[in-house]
Amino acid sequence: MSFAYTARNDARTGRDVEPVGLVHTGSWYLVAFDRNRDDWRTFRVDRIATPVSLGEHFRPRPPPENGDLRAVVSRSIAVLTYPYRAELIMHAPAERVAARVSPAAATVERLDARRCRVSLGGHSLTSLAVWTASFGVDFEVLGPPELLVALRELRERLDAALSRSTA
Repeated sequence: MSFAYTARNDARTGRDVEPVGLVHTGSWYLVAFDRNRDDWRTFRVDRIATPVSLGEHFRPRPPPENGDLRAVVSRSIAVLTYPYRAELIMHAPAERVAARVSPAAATVERLDARRCRVSLGGHSLTSLAVWTASFGVDFEVLGPPELLVALRELRERLDAALSRSTA
């Protein structure tokens, strides 16, 4: 399959891909092996220009992430696109955490029956701190260390607000 694609930065490129599937996260994404880059890529469907050339037949490759295309898209759009990133261990089952977050916001990886690893991105350390606290489960910060500073500042603001409040 070949098509013209407009990236997030408005750069237009030609792509020659072997599609494996579509994923919906609020927008539709095509997951495909990009022959020109020799790697798996995600393409937002509304950025694919028509006409699309279907091209030649190909032998399907084993899909990335053991076929979990949602995880492929999530990693592509939830973490890598943000200037700040965090890695956490959540003390809750992966299914419970994943149900509370869009794949456009974080990736969730099962560690065992009671814990999961979460990778998320944000526009600031403060937004990551708020987002982390909003999961509503106990957690550990794997990184970055600056997130711990942001969490402490958030705790201080919340403590101050609680001490001033009368409701």
